[in-house]
Amino acid sequence: MPLPNREGRFQAYAARHALRYVGQNKLPTLVAEYQVLNELQGDGSWADVSAEQFQISGFHYLQKLDGQLNTITIDQLRRAWPQWDGRDLAALEATNLSQTLVQITVGIETFNGKTSPKVNWLSAADDDSQGGLTMKDPKAARGIVNALGAKLRAHAGGTQMKSAPPQGKPVPPGRPAPQTPAAAAPKPPPKPTAPAPAPPSPPKPASSQEASVLAWNTFAEACPPAWKPEDVENEFWRIVGELFPGRDLSNFGALSIEEWLQVKEQAPGKIVPF
Repeated sequence: MPLPNREGRFQAYAARHALRYVGQNKLPTLVAEYQVLNELQGDGSWADVSAEQFQISGFHYLQKLDGQLNTITIDQLRRAWPQWDGRDLAALEATNLSQTLVQITVGIETFNGKTSPKVNWLSAADDDSQGGLTMKDPKAARGIVNALGAKLRAHAGGTQMKSAPPQGKPVPPGRPAPQTPAAAAPKPPPKPTAPAPAPPSPPKPASSQEASVLAWNTFAEACPPAWKPEDVENEFWRIVGELFPGRDLSNFGALSIEEWLQVKEQAPGKIVPF
């Protein structure tokens, strides 16, 4: 069966799924094979595209490179398949998921010179509260942010900070200021102790794709819990565009491993709540 040939949001069901170790770092992953049924339209309705017979595998990483649980993915799985309580992965693998319709967001990405579709987000089938012209378009939003960001910052200009309040009581005119008593002789510093050994650094991502997943998961965890998936995605790409202006950000493979690690470190501090 063919892969989806365009980006979009689709309703699908997992015909098969399994727990596997994936990638050079052997990350525990739920791999699901999705059969696509419907596609979200601009007016908020769903169109039947089952005749196109799209099929795509989703790789849902359950653990991060630093060994921590990937709570973003776990929460996605629980919302998509409410029959799983999020406690036992063996129960998830044994559960028949093919009877539950879910929603997947598919993006077209380039990695190592190869362009292919990828499942970027998983949610419940009815996870949609907007329609018509108010539907968020992450690709359009990225282009607008990149085109107008510098002009907006220039228009806003600098913000003058208020001066700090004076310290202590003012001295009445004509009276001398009180003398500050001489400070006591300083005590000798304590004998330094040997520093604690630094914790081992997490392994460096083996590819740009793994680095982008690490950056995305770190960023998503820092976003306000009330944000919808599209809010998180739009803010993520806005900040990436700010960090790397003028770059083609149409896919995750546009940045190197080091650049994605820079996104991981700097992007959470640039989130603008709304």
